[in-house]
Amino acid sequence: LKSIENRFPQASKLSPERVSHAAINGILKEIDPSGSSYIYSAKGGSSNTGAPKPGISVQLVEGVPTIVSVLPHSDAFLHEFAPGDILLKVGKATVVGKTIHDIYSLLAGDAGSTVSLTGYRKSVNLFIEADVKRQTIASSAYGRDVGRNTGYLQVNILDSAGVKQLRAKLAELEEKGSNGIVLDLRSTTGGTVEDAIAAAGIFLSEAPVVNVKEAAEAPTAKFAPRSAHVTLPLVVICDYGTNGAAEVLASALQDDKRAVIIGAKSFGLASAQTAVNLDADNFLNLTTAYYLSPRGREIWGQGVQPDIALAANLPASAALVAYRKEFNRFCQGLSATEESQEASEGTTDTASAEEPGESEEDEEPDEEEDNNPHDDGDGDGELKTSDGILDGYKLVKKHDIQLVRAINILISARIFFEYGQQQR
Repeated sequence: LKSIENRFPQASKLSPERVSHAAINGILKEIDPSGSSYIYSAKGGSSNTGAPKPGISVQLVEGVPTIVSVLPHSDAFLHEFAPGDILLKVGKATVVGKTIHDIYSLLAGDAGSTVSLTGYRKSVNLFIEADVKRQTIASSAYGRDVGRNTGYLQVNILDSAGVKQLRAKLAELEEKGSNGIVLDLRSTTGGTVEDAIAAAGIFLSEAPVVNVKEAAEAPTAKFAPRSAHVTLPLVVICDYGTNGAAEVLASALQDDKRAVIIGAKSFGLASAQTAVNLDADNFLNLTTAYYLSPRGREIWGQGVQPDIALAANLPASAALVAYRKEFNRFCQGLSATEESQEASEGTTDTASAEEPGESEEDEEPDEEEDNNPHDDGDGDGELKTSDGILDGYKLVKKHDIQLVRAINILISARIFFEYGQQQR
């Protein structure tokens, strides 16, 4: 440093603390490219914990700030941002090159206030800018019947409260006669390894859930508790936004052959951080453990590979927002639109309501079209649903091919099982 200062006069004007932070963060970026490890100063009083923020999760991908998850039911979900978008600006501040702590400090603010976010989607060369509301987002789980005795579960944050809600919603679906479950973990974030183990205990009993790798020690296996677990057939949907405890849960169900995982590879953020107080003003957030699946597959940095890879076929711009609004209402058991809700007032089974002008003769066939499911064009790659499934949710039925495939897998498996029982 002294040698640099002697040759570059401007270096002497920088504070030693600032230079030290830059050097340490440079080292941490090399050993932990996720950006989960960093040093920061608390002198400014800002923090990335506690304060309300937009409903997005951001991580560094090869040093680039990237939106990992857009939490369902948040205000951010009702804008065009999607997992994988690069975050360029928060307000007027460029965030490329900043630490995760600094980025979250910019995102934080008063509840109900808005912050301008600028993002970039490389795949379609699209810049996105929107004012997003800051919110204190609590964990929430939703459960509903989608027809043909198939249940749907979705949770946004897999912390202890989210696990408790998930268990309660699943019990309600069992009481209603569901004999197959779709567990939607897309953009599910948060939670600890203990939360993942508790969630796994809903579906597994005394089975291995995760191997924890710390420093030079051998991995330590963690097991699901002994429990009266649910044995219903299970299909889990994952995507790039699936991270943290949700990844640990998905990998445990996959290794145990307890569930079929469909969708896209998860982010790979299954690790634990430890906060170290260096002195009165300087703090170090350090990744001190990472997680392996029960069979030893690395999750951190690798993600969970689905058994059935199926990319999302989502629309862009205003059509994406319209789909997400309908998806939120679907999760909550409401009609697709407020207008249709008013028209069907008093009807409890919103999932079985027919589309206007749609009759039984017009229903789509059971089989799927032999087209490219990744097609982003005019809908030729759209998958077909079984009779009565998702009627009343036109946009979800058209665009959410991952959900459609998950439902069809459960129904198909049930048909073959029942046929086998009859043959016996």
